[in-house]
Amino acid sequence: GVQTCALPICPANATPPQFASWIGWFPVLFFSTTWVAEIYAETHWGSSDLSTAPNDIRELATRAGTRAMLFHSVVALTTSILLPSIIAPFQAADTRSGSSSFLRSSSTAAGSLLAMVTPRPLPWLSLSVLWTISNATFSILLLSTYFASSVGGASVMIAAAGFSWAVTN
Repeated sequence: GVQTCALPICPANATPPQFASWIGWFPVLFFSTTWVAEIYAETHWGSSDLSTAPNDIRELATRAGTRAMLFHSVVALTTSILLPSIIAPFQAADTRSGSSSFLRSSSTAAGSLLAMVTPRPLPWLSLSVLWTISNATFSILLLSTYFASSVGGASVMIAAAGFSWAVTN
């Protein structure tokens, strides 16, 4: 096995929080649909016990839970597509290359339009900063589940966790 003592300092420091994060993802991935469904049943039927709920309440509650996970997936996919273009590259400032050299040298209208719609990397947003923001967001979302009392609020929490899921994985 790999000893964390032999790892460079950054991965060695990231191992315990990443392990805790993985433990935190278990209930999110396996019980989010049920959690949202129980909130739906509580607000629309008066009891969170889905086993005794009428079929129509149970079906609508399950749909509410799966809809929250759909939102989670859409946020994760969108994050995975958009974030790489705004993360600062892991290079010195004078060695950056790619489409930015084309944009600098282009004086055409198409080049100007492309320059306006192409996201620019944020110099302060490194992978380690993004990872820290992601884990902090996930922690806040997990702690705030205690305060969720509506299907909309619970769905927003599950959807927002999609950001952290995309960054963590």
